[in-house]
Amino acid sequence: MLCTLFSVSESELLEATGELPSYAEGDSLMAVATAPVGLVLELGASWTDVHAALGGYGEEHPLGFLESGGEPVPSMQSATASGRCFRPATTVDLLAWVARVDEPRVRRLRQFLADAVLARHGIIVHQFR
Repeated sequence: MLCTLFSVSESELLEATGELPSYAEGDSLMAVATAPVGLVLELGASWTDVHAALGGYGEEHPLGFLESGGEPVPSMQSATASGRCFRPATTVDLLAWVARVDEPRVRRLRQFLADAVLARHGIIVHQFR
């Protein structure tokens, strides 16, 4: 399972369809190549290492967001993919939690979340095979 995070505006979250807004047609691998800098974080298969560095929590904890939680994006759900969105206010909370983790494997994620918060964006966590 691979994982890509996208920073998206509130209006893009509300309009989210099967394709990731404003970035590219097709799957998130294509979108990674064409997304504006700072609006995408490709974790690939290393997302499990980042999740472990965050504490390996489940849905009950805010730091479990790479694996679970958020609002499902129904049009991104399939046998091989899932998309879950976190609104801008929730992204602020996620950054506050991630900022408390002093672990090198989390630095890129922390920077990505900080950029999303500064842009007043939410995020989509897109996992696919």
